[in-house]
Amino acid sequence: MKGGYSFRRAPAEVTILEVVETVDGRITPPNGAQEEPHDALDGVWSEARAALAGLLGGITIADVQEREARLRSAPMFHI
Repeated sequence: MKGGYSFRRAPAEVTILEVVETVDGRITPPNGAQEEPHDALDGVWSEARAALAGLLGGITIADVQEREARLRSAPMFHI
């Protein structure tokens, strides 16, 4: 991959969620703690954060490497 970072674990063992939370902080409350919504919109944001964490937690660095390799090998048509 491009960039100047290396990981202590294999790319298949590191999720995008771990990288994001290491750099930017937690997306959801720790240890499954429940957030108490103050209004309806708080509940929506809480659900959105949980969905994002679920998505990012299911994608590894190796998955991103594979996607990048597929994109590089795809034909490019310029108009």
